[in-house]
Amino acid sequence: MYMRGLSGKKAGGKAMAENLCKCGGKPVYFRRNEKALYCKACFCRSVEKRFRKTVGKYGLVKSGDRIAFALSGGKASSTVLYLMHRMLKPRRDIEVFAISIDEGIHSYRTPTLKMAKRLCKMLGVKHHVYSFSSVLGGTLDSKLALSKKDACTYCGVGRRYALNMAARKLGATKLCLGHNLDDEAQSVLMNYMRGDLLRA
Repeated sequence: MYMRGLSGKKAGGKAMAENLCKCGGKPVYFRRNEKALYCKACFCRSVEKRFRKTVGKYGLVKSGDRIAFALSGGKASSTVLYLMHRMLKPRRDIEVFAISIDEGIHSYRTPTLKMAKRLCKMLGVKHHVYSFSSVLGGTLDSKLALSKKDACTYCGVGRRYALNMAARKLGATKLCLGHNLDDEAQSVLMNYMRGDLLRA
């Protein structure tokens, strides 16, 4: 959120001068590239509008698709499932379902799995849970106990493998992952620093 230090002269417009959303509502977010304040309702509408426009522009969804959503229970994956479900709910030619991977991380994954299950129940979306134990023969914790490699080495590769395996097994035509711009920027920088220019 960005609220303080915003003057009408700098941002422009009567609503901005009064520190209000363009609809006159109380702002909760300042979008810097637009120099515009948004109330909760207007911000949610703008995100959904951009989402729908992007899906349509790049033809990300086709008739007959069975879309599997990689659902961790976190903000990014929950948001993309919610938005896609709102957009596709009226259609009968597309099926959506969620896949969660339980890595077996002590005192970490259980709360997010509960949130994932709660969201799927609220939306009426089928939810499938696969564990590292069933797919890879052991939990992440058990793998780390036998190796000196860090958790991310096993977790990232193992989770992607399990998601792809589950999506194919369940007959998905597409697998949707909730990456945000921070994730994308991090991937580009990491590939650049490794000298992997083809992926950067």
